[in-house]
Amino acid sequence: KKNNFRFYNQKYEININEWLMVQVSFVGPMLGQLHYFYKFNKGKSEYAENRFLDLAKKIYEYLDIQLSKNKYLACDEYTIADIATFPWLCRHEWHGIGIKKYKNLSRWYEEISKRPAVIKGYDPENLGEKIPLVS
Repeated sequence: KKNNFRFYNQKYEININEWLMVQVSFVGPMLGQLHYFYKFNKGKSEYAENRFLDLAKKIYEYLDIQLSKNKYLACDEYTIADIATFPWLCRHEWHGIGIKKYKNLSRWYEEISKRPAVIKGYDPENLGEKIPLVS
């Protein structure tokens, strides 16, 4: 199969790897902690709730700034960096931040959420699961 989500142009390859590292070391872990403390264990640690909510806001701002420079995270092409990051933003309703406030992030989110493979991947068992809308 053709490798459609990575590029052999060195500039793109470096950007893709950088944004994959942002996802695995920052976006995923911090939003995962927010889910744990803010969504599933609300009231157990006000400090942790506030800490990870503040970090989530920084993540939204950071992604929004990056998406003001490119159509997608690493470049102007849809890559594995977008595929890896998108699922964490699908839980934006849990974050209590409001993705709509972030123009570039919400544009990116809406565009990716309309991709047929993403829609299919969000509901692999055909249970009627829908990707949350921008709010």
